[in-house]
Amino acid sequence: MYELNVEKTKPHFACHSKYAGNSKNILFSYMEYNNPHIPIAAIPQFQEIPLQRVEPDYKKVLYFNWSIVFAIVVGILVAVFILNKELHVWWPITLAVLVVLLGMVLTVASIEIGFKNKSWAVRD
Repeated sequence: MYELNVEKTKPHFACHSKYAGNSKNILFSYMEYNNPHIPIAAIPQFQEIPLQRVEPDYKKVLYFNWSIVFAIVVGILVAVFILNKELHVWWPITLAVLVVLLGMVLTVASIEIGFKNKSWAVRD
């Protein structure tokens, strides 16, 4: 698509180390950075690309992934509350349960709301 022109030039930095004769150092010291200009007209327009809806089965994948995350979080919290005798009071347990439930509700809401807006397209 685009041609990369690499020309040998003088080194951009001085290399004064015991590895100065290494061919890898010589290769990198003689490479010139080239970033060709791309005209705006050559970039495909977003409006011209048809968007495809995400498959409904992808929602199941999202729920499965988040269920794994919440299972790990709940497992860690249960282990902490069982092993730490100082936490055997009602308020830290209640607070942890409420935070986990709030996280679950927000996750479900974001999956349901966000799934309606998900689309994909392949650009050339």
